[in-house]
Amino acid sequence: TAVQLIGIVQPHFSFVNCSNRSHTIHDMGKMQRVKGAVGEREVLALLSERLGVKLERNLSQTRNGGADCIQLGRVSLEVKRQERLNITAWWEQAVKQAGPNIPVLAFRQSRKPWTFVVDSNDVQLLSSRGHLLNMDVDTFCAIVSAFGWSSPLGG
Repeated sequence: TAVQLIGIVQPHFSFVNCSNRSHTIHDMGKMQRVKGAVGEREVLALLSERLGVKLERNLSQTRNGGADCIQLGRVSLEVKRQERLNITAWWEQAVKQAGPNIPVLAFRQSRKPWTFVVDSNDVQLLSSRGHLLNMDVDTFCAIVSAFGWSSPLGG
């Protein structure tokens, strides 16, 4: 099945040997920002193609602390393209930024498919919040269409 019910996710920690680093900390920060921007464009292209709507990056997100994409109706999308998973912290960030909208987290590691996370209450599977669902991009797009999430809030 494409949807997986998950409970509370424990953060994953790993240690990296930094003794042979060829990049400075500043370079690594820049590389992470570039990787994040590429990831955002990749997700938006996937969703645009499958949903038939044009989606663009929220370029003011860093300055205003908003979601990665604001053009998807009631969905507030947070995109993470990182090797070390920290789903709990990312989900908290997505929920905080969503406001009255539906928080959605999209993440992927290298050479792995995108995973989308939504609260089960938002897809009316369970009546209480806190149960997160992991799904692939096609399942997520089917839910967006079925629940009318691409319509503006109140629309």
